[in-house]
Amino acid sequence: MTSRKQLSFDPNARSYPHDTSYLDGGRVWYWVVRAGSIICGLAVLSLVALLVTNYWSLIYSLFTVPGYLMGSVTEPTFYLLVPFPGILMPVYMGTGGMEAVIYYFFLAVILLLAIGIMIKKEGRHFLSIASLAIRRKKAPPADVNNSFIMLFQLFMALLFVNMIIITVHTLLTGNSPSVPESLGESTVIEKRLYMLANASVYEEIVTRILLLGLPLYFVAILTKKKDRTWYKYLLGGNIKIGFGAFFFALFSASLFGIAHLSWGAWKVIPTVISGLAFSYIFLKKGVFPAIVFHFLFDYLGMGGSIIEHSGYSATGYNILFSILLLLWLHAGIRYFTHYTLRSVFFAYNAFMKFFKKSARQLRIKLRTEAVLSLLILLIFWYLFYLNLNENINTSGGRGTIAYLFRMFIGL
Repeated sequence: MTSRKQLSFDPNARSYPHDTSYLDGGRVWYWVVRAGSIICGLAVLSLVALLVTNYWSLIYSLFTVPGYLMGSVTEPTFYLLVPFPGILMPVYMGTGGMEAVIYYFFLAVILLLAIGIMIKKEGRHFLSIASLAIRRKKAPPADVNNSFIMLFQLFMALLFVNMIIITVHTLLTGNSPSVPESLGESTVIEKRLYMLANASVYEEIVTRILLLGLPLYFVAILTKKKDRTWYKYLLGGNIKIGFGAFFFALFSASLFGIAHLSWGAWKVIPTVISGLAFSYIFLKKGVFPAIVFHFLFDYLGMGGSIIEHSGYSATGYNILFSILLLLWLHAGIRYFTHYTLRSVFFAYNAFMKFFKKSARQLRIKLRTEAVLSLLILLIFWYLFYLNLNENINTSGGRGTIAYLFRMFIGL
């Protein structure tokens, strides 16, 4: 009989158990779960390449964006999110030119500092987990306490959520969602690089530090908590997720979503969900991993744009990127179900503190996660098939991968 010890693992450990006895359900079931684990493992490891590509794009921008900013009227604008109509309250309007260049270098320094801190703190741990996953040909457990693993898993889960919302929106309205003109392909690439880098850093400062960390710090003072160190709350990390943290996370995520109404109403729900994920990373790991997480999303697809801007063909890159998108989407199904069930268990435990997880209940959770993942996979492919058929009928025909790539370039 499988013991609870075999089924559990220490999230902080340098390795994880290889036991698969909880999957006893026949040979076919074993290979279905095994294939899913391999797909998730490959997806997690391939996201390292995306992270490297994003930072390569950032370094490239340091040689091109400053010249554009000096000759343009782009002005750095600072604002606050406020819970009443208008939502965006400007507090400072820049003058452009050298001021914008200095600000952009500040953004780049923060982004480089963020990934540097992550690598120093948890890079070696991530490499040990990745090497173990490669040797055992299975995905790292979803509960491993490592910033890189958590970021990659949540990234794929959010990609899947966005894909479903985009697909449903297209089926209901007959039109694919569009991005704001300022971020569209018609906008010069230097401006897009500048605006997306600004969003990755400044939005995290406004929504996570000012609307989540700062209120929690005031609550800690008012309730006279023992640990009232200001930088713990403003920089995040190792903050217990209780009612107060959940409330302010939901509050900041809601304002974050409403602030994206300029994209269209369809963007609010996925942005609120993304805001909750960013808040979770902020609470568990800190503001720097949250910035890297945001940056991973915002610079998605910029590698191909830079290649084309440099005068080269990006066809090969776009095809590879689109194939990886399919891989990430399929892995995202598993992590979407995992974090959804985890949220349900969290809510259940909040109201039923006497609830104790046994080995049998853990097996039920794992089986439920696997079954839900397979069910969602079937629904996903059905919606995608309907969407693709409509796209083919209205546009004269496009390849599945090319269509998928075009849909996600606007995320």
